[in-house]
Amino acid sequence: MKFTKEIADKLNKTHYDYLLLNAKKNPDKKLYITEHREYTYGEVLQIVNSLIVQFHKNGIKNGTEVGIRTTKTAACSFIIIALGAIGALSVLTDVHFGLEEYLEKSGVNIHPEFYITDETEMNVWKLYSSSFQELDSINADIKYNDLELVNQLHSQVDPEQGFCVYFTSGSTGKSKAIILSHRGAIANAVGEVKPFDMHEDDVAMSLLPLNHSFGIAVLTVTIYNNETIIYPQTFTIEHILECIEKYRISILFSVPTMFLDFISLMKTKSYDVSSMRNAIIGGAACPKDQMFYIERKLNVKVITAYASSEAIGICCNDAEETSEYRCRGVGKSWGGLTEIKIKGKDGVEVPVGKNGEICVRGATLMNGYYDNEEENKKVLDSEGFIHTGDLGFLDETGYLIINGRMKDIIIRGGENLSGGKIEKAVNALEYISFAIVVPVADERLGEVVGAMAVIKKEYEGITAERIRDDLRITLTKIELPQVISLVDAIPLTFSEKPDKLKIKSMLNEMNK
Repeated sequence: MKFTKEIADKLNKTHYDYLLLNAKKNPDKKLYITEHREYTYGEVLQIVNSLIVQFHKNGIKNGTEVGIRTTKTAACSFIIIALGAIGALSVLTDVHFGLEEYLEKSGVNIHPEFYITDETEMNVWKLYSSSFQELDSINADIKYNDLELVNQLHSQVDPEQGFCVYFTSGSTGKSKAIILSHRGAIANAVGEVKPFDMHEDDVAMSLLPLNHSFGIAVLTVTIYNNETIIYPQTFTIEHILECIEKYRISILFSVPTMFLDFISLMKTKSYDVSSMRNAIIGGAACPKDQMFYIERKLNVKVITAYASSEAIGICCNDAEETSEYRCRGVGKSWGGLTEIKIKGKDGVEVPVGKNGEICVRGATLMNGYYDNEEENKKVLDSEGFIHTGDLGFLDETGYLIINGRMKDIIIRGGENLSGGKIEKAVNALEYISFAIVVPVADERLGEVVGAMAVIKKEYEGITAERIRDDLRITLTKIELPQVISLVDAIPLTFSEKPDKLKIKSMLNEMNK
């Protein structure tokens, strides 16, 4: 895919380049805010430069793989940016595990030469070699730097080389390690600034883990667009609302349930959330009633974005569009950056309006799976398109509507049923807070439809039979969920995605 000169110039930079650019333009502007202190762009640049020198002193160089226990902290962001500035590859691991334990559990053949972790002592980062020989402590506040050395090291970095490795959630199968370049992450930021209606004076809050593609995307767009970001260390609904009020948050990246929880708590306690302008939701379209409810109660715009782990950004809605338009699907591709095609099982593009697999190519694609050429060949076709495994269609205007995952197809007695379509119908019921639909094993039919749902608190007493009765209006008899579990909360993976493997297991137990 070819890019205009303007876009190509923006993509031909690293995270460090944009940090340097913004620090020179306005060194006193706040970049990171935590409950403990604030960091300006100038201060972050000094810290990152100091870390670059420290990493170089300890033998980390261009191409070195470094495992990081990835906490949701400003200090962890500094480490990732500094490693990227010298061309090292940050291998991002889940903070819910020890670093070495997580890499072993991933099942991926990856063995970083160095490790950076805070496991040994609270709030103290340690640098180890792969043999776990301690090399140095990392002080994220050091101010020493050798700019000539920093510039020399950074000049050897290619924006198209690997910047970080993150792992797929494994919510539907085995985890894979994805290599993302500076260019891929920056391209996502370039694409989302306008439709997300983001400005330099915005104060954003991210509740997303930094070892997840969405978390890296938020980090990148903050630095690219010269914004300010809050990383709260406490994740209760009360504390997040207090932060919105105290720091005048204008943009929040999270999931629909978080905003619904805000509304529920604000019925009993008053918070000033008038600074909030946009609620950014990733993954899929927000059900119409849910979107209107959130927008009306919080006086915000809900903007849905669509990406996959393999393509950190694909398309999104536009804040300038009406709510009615934005709830239809996940929007249009970013012109000049990504291109979407809907392909059939034969790999041929299908007509407008026809369902098929969503395929994408462009600047936001991964460099590939780490040490997994077999999987690379499966997802990347001869035209350079990544096959996302998601099902959907494009309308006549180029607007993308998602219908589910190919893996979510439920084969009931030989009939292929769309789990995505059924899930959308369940979530559209006014008393459903959140629901997931999965296939459930059945001795006679092979598979039947299973659903796990959370009922809104004000609708206590709703039964599984009531749900089935109400769904008869929109679904056929064979599409109706045969197994329904009503729960207080949907099981999530550590990356905060629905844990479909666990949900299937629980529903299969019910159906025995």
